[in-house]
This record gives sequence, structure tokens and C-alpha cells, in this order.
Amino acid sequence: MQPVAAPPAAQPQSPTRTVFGVIARRETWLNFAYHWLAFPLGLSYFVFLVTALSVGISLVIVLVGVPILILTAAAWWFLASFERVLAQRLLGADVARAPRPWERADDVWGRLKAHFGAGVTYTDLAFLFLKFPMGLVSFVLCITGAALVIAFVGAPFLQLTGTLHIAGARVDSWAVALALVPVGLLALFGWLHLLNAWAWVSRRLAESLLRGEPEKETEEPAREPVGVPAAVVWQGEAAWPQGQTPAWMQGRPPVAVPYTPPAQAPAQTPAAPRVPQPLWVRTPYGWQPTLPPEGWPPPVPPASTDDPTST
Repeated sequence: MQPVAAPPAAQPQSPTRTVFGVIARRETWLNFAYHWLAFPLGLSYFVFLVTALSVGISLVIVLVGVPILILTAAAWWFLASFERVLAQRLLGADVARAPRPWERADDVWGRLKAHFGAGVTYTDLAFLFLKFPMGLVSFVLCITGAALVIAFVGAPFLQLTGTLHIAGARVDSWAVALALVPVGLLALFGWLHLLNAWAWVSRRLAESLLRGEPEKETEEPAREPVGVPAAVVWQGEAAWPQGQTPAWMQGRPPVAVPYTPPAQAPAQTPAAPRVPQPLWVRTPYGWQPTLPPEGWPPPVPPASTDDPTST
């Protein structure tokens, strides 16, 4: 047996490519999109949850708050499911799909008990509350970094308009304005690396709190045995030996009917040749005999040859 060669190890990237290649990575801009969405979503979650939970808990004593709390719990389940999609698509987080603990219960009370008794219900709520401070940090990083980069790269234009200030002092030197351009470009790459680092923190938080059920493998549908027709045709009176055709079948036209063979044909070796017996199936005319495919044993026909539909 020949030994299998190990796959070649990945070549480490050069420091220059690691630093300056961040701007060309797809993950960088996906993280950037996640950060821009984090603050408005987190603020919306915080306002909605605080308002709904406060109203629901305060009205529990008059029983009006119970349906409000149930609807709030359903809402934060949908919001957490949406956050799972964002974390998967934008951050590349390894989070499972949203759990459905109520599916294992039968009645309404059992489903409510299963949902509110699951620990993931409250970790989802904790993540939605933490989305607000996390989004606030993302907002500050995005706005501050973008403003700093634009101000440094656009320093020559700002110097011409007389609006370039450093530490509160107005800059009138054209040389200083030009020197700020490369500083702004370096700040751009550093800013993108900082956003990626904060995206790593957000991804770890999502993987820690947004737990759920693993994806179930889809079962491959059973394949139909090769050589077995999907439909057989009732061949009328020819399906019966001569002189043994039931009276109710005489003169009826042939009918195409579906035929579903068993999963595996039992191995049979007939001791002697025998006349093939018809296969009884339900048709528009009632129970009708058809000739089964060759090699498949027919089922036992009804005891009486009278018309089964007449009873």
C-alpha cells in the first residue's frame, strides 16, 4: 500500500500583504456592513424590548400582560433568528439555526412551557440587549474612523478652502496638507484592521449566545427500483384464463392504473410454470385486476369474484 503524501502546508502571507491586503478582502466589507447595521438594529431592539417587557410585566396582575409577554417572546425569537442570519452571512459565525422547543409538545400549555423553559430563549434575549452597546461601539468606530480618514486624505482640498485645523489650530501650509495624505492612507488600513478585530469580538459573542439546534441532514428519497414500470395497464378480459372472467368485468375497457412495487422483491424460484394471476388495484371502476410486472408475486385476490364495489 503506497503511503499518501500529506497536503502541502499553506504558505504564510508576507507582512506587507497582510497589512495592505485587508482592503481587498471580501470579509472586510462584510464586517463593515455588519457594523453599520449594528447600531440602528440594536437601538430598535432595546427600545422595543424595554417597552414591551415593561408593559407586559406591569399588566400581569390584570391578566392583560400575559398575552403581551407571549407576543413579546415570539417577537424576540424572530429577531434572534434574523440576527443568526446576519451573523452567518456577514460575520461568518458558526451558529446553528433557531431552536423550536415547542415542536416537541402537543398542547398549548406544553408548548409554552417548553419554550419558556429552554435556556436558549433567554440567551437570545441577552444577545438582543447586548446588541445595543455593541452597536454603539461599532457606530463610534465607523464614524470616527471614516471622518479621520476623509479629513487626512482630503487635507489639500480642506487647506484650499481654509477649513483645515489640527488640534484647534488652522493649517495654512500646503506642504503640511500634502504630508497628511499618506498619513490618511495609513490610517485607512489601520481603521479596517480595527473594524475586523471588533467583528471578531462580535462573532465570538454571537457564537456564545446564539446557540440552537444543529442542521439536520436531509434524507435522500428512496429510489424506484430499475425496470419496474410506474404504471401498468389492465388488459381487460385477457388478464383471466379463458372461461373464468367475472361477469362484472366483461365489456369494460382497459384502464391505466398506478403501480407501486415493494422496496425489494423477495427472491422466489417457482417450482413449476404457472398461469400469472391478476393484480387487484383500485380503479375508477372499483377493484380491478391487472397483470403484475414479471417477477413480482401478485397478492392474494379477494375470496369472491363478484364485483367488490357492489358491497
